[in-house]
Amino acid sequence: MADAGVRPADIAIWNVVPWYLGNEELSKIRGAKNTDVKQGLRYLTAVVAAIENLQCIVLAGGAARQAHIHLSHNTTARILSCHHPSPIPEKVQNTVAGAREEIVSVFRCMLGIAKQ
Repeated sequence: MADAGVRPADIAIWNVVPWYLGNEELSKIRGAKNTDVKQGLRYLTAVVAAIENLQCIVLAGGAARQAHIHLSHNTTARILSCHHPSPIPEKVQNTVAGAREEIVSVFRCMLGIAKQ
């Protein structure tokens, strides 16, 4: 996100599933399932409603993209999506052609929307 010129003050980060999805030993995290996302939507709705003057939402990653239709019914903010920018899925950024460039482009677009 820094490559896109995004500063921490520019954004609020929220996971569509805001709880731990790993094992009891805290050694492995599993991906979010559809049921996890559905349960997380009620929290997401509350967070979105609490942000004044929300201009844009970036759905980063597959689990987050599952919230798109729900969000479109609950906000007038522009909704964008991209691959997950976390350093953990570098596999995605290194194996999906153009993923890193897409992420940078989407976050630059977000900044442009926020300045309108």
